[in-house]
Amino acid sequence: MRHSWTLLLLAPALGCRTDYDKLTPIPRLVFTLADPEIRAGEEVEYLAFIDGLTPPVAVDPEILSDLDPSLLYGDGLLSTAISGAHTLTVTADHDGDRYEVNADLA
Repeated sequence: MRHSWTLLLLAPALGCRTDYDKLTPIPRLVFTLADPEIRAGEEVEYLAFIDGLTPPVAVDPEILSDLDPSLLYGDGLLSTAISGAHTLTVTADHDGDRYEVNADLA
């Protein structure tokens, strides 16, 4: 009986072993702003890449603002003509897959 309890306690630990080196990372879009707080008319640098690939891949995203439909972006710089709290929707395509992420800009 004593051995049955020992096996019962060890069973979950033995059955949950995972070899983490063999796991495949899930690619995701990463979007960062150098400064998430800018004034209207100012430019801010951004970086967009697909993480989870080896090596990570830089992408040229499409960026939409919920406040400013004429948001200007390209070559790693972003500028808005409207002050306020923006929610940016960032999308990018890579190898036939579409990725999306949201970011805040104040």
